[in-house]
Amino acid sequence: MKVIHVTYSGAGGAGIAARRSHEALTAAGVKSHLLCARNAPSGCDLLGRRRLRKCWHAINYQYEKWRRRKLPSEDQCLRSASLFPGFMLKEIEAFSPDIVNLHWINSGTLSVSEIQKINVPVVWTLHDMWPLTGSSHCAGSMLEPWRQAGMPHAFATLDPTEYCRELEASHADKMRCKPEAMISPSRWMHNQVGKAEFTADKETPRIPNCLNLETFYPVKDKAKAKRKLGLPEDKNVLLFVSSWANNPIKGFDLLDQAFSNVAEVDRRSCVIAMLGAHGGESNMHGIPIFHLGNRVGDQEVAVVYQAADIFLCPSREDNYPNTVLEASACAVPTVAFDIGGLPDLIDHQVSGMLAEPYNPIEFATCIVDALKQCAGLGDAARRKSAKQNDPERHAAELIKLYSTLVSKALS
Repeated sequence: MKVIHVTYSGAGGAGIAARRSHEALTAAGVKSHLLCARNAPSGCDLLGRRRLRKCWHAINYQYEKWRRRKLPSEDQCLRSASLFPGFMLKEIEAFSPDIVNLHWINSGTLSVSEIQKINVPVVWTLHDMWPLTGSSHCAGSMLEPWRQAGMPHAFATLDPTEYCRELEASHADKMRCKPEAMISPSRWMHNQVGKAEFTADKETPRIPNCLNLETFYPVKDKAKAKRKLGLPEDKNVLLFVSSWANNPIKGFDLLDQAFSNVAEVDRRSCVIAMLGAHGGESNMHGIPIFHLGNRVGDQEVAVVYQAADIFLCPSREDNYPNTVLEASACAVPTVAFDIGGLPDLIDHQVSGMLAEPYNPIEFATCIVDALKQCAGLGDAARRKSAKQNDPERHAAELIKLYSTLVSKALS
């Protein structure tokens, strides 16, 4: 069986998850390729015709920007029309695959109309809600009305700008034929898939993402790991990860509110480590902040998790974040809100802590409670990850789905 994974970028959450699926399949003996429009990881394929593609991307970017002109500023990066064709179709055909597994394909990578032209079975792994909506990656400014409406799979009836209304109906019509299957990493996303009428005749398995458990593992000498990064050995290290800290979806403002509700005696025992491109804040409510910058590659990232005591994930919306997988595999318990796919990754008071959504006071309580039982929670998190996110299990579930689709296509 020959499989090609297609994603916009090899970096970012979807790109990392796509690479790990590709690596798991390769280790299982499957002929797998990963094709990226940009930032292709080592050993993977980068889309050709770079100059032409860059020009087309610029045109697509300006068109998308024009279409989003009436949206609230906080939604500008959360909505996509993705109507323009990209340059992937011929390159996909050149691989002569038996299965095409799509991941994140916006920003002019591949249009839904082009997907219909792929002549082999297509699987789409849902890293956000765009494959269901055709307009929105997540709710954004419509979050509260969306929750109050029972979290429908699309946003047209909630959008005062009518941006979503114009796109979602046509998207649903296009999606009825292909893809033949839609993979949900989380139970929450699987529930969203079940609400869409156009998914009724598709294969819709839930297959959690995976990671290399030999790269992400707990260390016995955490003090040494902290020292290696220049972090104080006698303090609890609270880790926050985001490539864009001010993104309201990531909830950094809620984290700030939470720390204002942590007692001073507990704050004095902690430092905050921030991984990613962040501002230059030196402290938060008296807690020193250590900026670790960007780290490239799983091994460099794993070193950061191994030095942490608690991982903080105050996201307002999240599907199945790689960050929590990585922390759990390193036996670092996570404190998060009880939203999206996070209950799949965290058993409350067993392998981490789940706070009432968007309640910073309860989030603060969860941080303090997690610090008191760090070791036990961390051990449970590692056991859960080893069972749920094992690459061999992930590959076996993908192969089973692919085989079913190929058999149907040949019959």
